[in-house]
Amino acid sequence: MNEFRLTLRLQGKEENGGDVLFNDFIKQLEAFKIILADAGRRVSGGKTVEFKVVELSHNSPAMVGVEPIVGKGEPDYRAAWRKRIIDDIESIQDRGVAPDDMGTIELEHVEQFGSMVGDELSEATILVDGREIPVSPRLKKNVKQIVGEDEYSKGSLTGMLEAINVHGDELAFWIYPPTGRSKVRCVFPEAFKDRALVAFEKYVTVYGWVRFKQRDSHAYRIDIEEIEIHEQDDLPTLADFKGIAPDATGGIEPHRYARAFRSA
Repeated sequence: MNEFRLTLRLQGKEENGGDVLFNDFIKQLEAFKIILADAGRRVSGGKTVEFKVVELSHNSPAMVGVEPIVGKGEPDYRAAWRKRIIDDIESIQDRGVAPDDMGTIELEHVEQFGSMVGDELSEATILVDGREIPVSPRLKKNVKQIVGEDEYSKGSLTGMLEAINVHGDELAFWIYPPTGRSKVRCVFPEAFKDRALVAFEKYVTVYGWVRFKQRDSHAYRIDIEEIEIHEQDDLPTLADFKGIAPDATGGIEPHRYARAFRSA
């Protein structure tokens, strides 16, 4: 028994002899890594968690086992991390209930983790101390029910652009606002690709359609129509917000504007 290990077992479709296609394997591992990291941040007070591979095999089904790395002198949160992941998956999949500290972005990561089961994969199972926790299409279905439909408003968000993906089906980067949600997904058209790359690791303000979920107090996504890159001297201070005009919402309903503003 390894008290800190989580193992993911994957089985491909029968027409591929049970083997997992390479692109599908990478996609599922990426989704797995993201939910592991999300849980790590939540149990460690927001720290970035690194993992090591402690098991790797391909005997159809393929398996990969991981556990967190704990630095010398750091608190050991590995047991809490593993319990959090199992509790979250079982709560969402079996009971349709998400933890209070799991926001829309984290829930979308869980949805992505479960989205390939039944389509590209015939099986995805988490193994822990002899237990098997099968991932079923119900996981994706329940996440969709929990987060509900999108609400939209025209608006803007400001933050540091610290991650970008220009190779997937949807071009996107993530900004990290100084307050509110930890990150917001920003989806942009091909025409903004070069500008997005120039803006990497800079403060930006993005304008467009801001998306909310009813269960959240902050925006989780914006579909971009304009990107403004800030030089350090251009950034506002708290004093700049004193005496703001009562009609400064630009036509956005006040409660939605406030929610977008808190995310900026």
